Amino acid sequence: MNREYDYRFMSDKREEIINILKHNFAERNGINLPIFGVQSANLSEFTTTEKDAKRGVSKFPPVQYRLREEDVLRESDTQMIKAEVVDQQAISTVMDDYHENLKLREQ
Repeated sequence: MNREYDYRFMSDKREEIINILKHNFAERNGINLPIFGVQSANLSEFTTTEKDAKRGVSKFPPVQYRLREEDVLRESDTQMIKAEVVDQQAISTVMDDYHENLKLREQ
């Protein structure tokens, strides 16, 4: 069971960072990184806390909130169905790479 929880960051380069993440994820995994958008200002309904992760709870947004216009790759209907099931191993790898980069920067 995935034990990762949501992180929040602020940056003046938000769009650039998201764009790099989307492209790297697509290149590495052959599917789009699912990007979601919700109208609510309060994201607690969709935010997996550290406490949630320890209990094995994931608050992933429902598929109707998926923003297909954010996709990098064009997908056939079959690929779209496959993309709905997020590859947790791939996401863990991205997070592992991120944590490794943080460690290297701290040195």
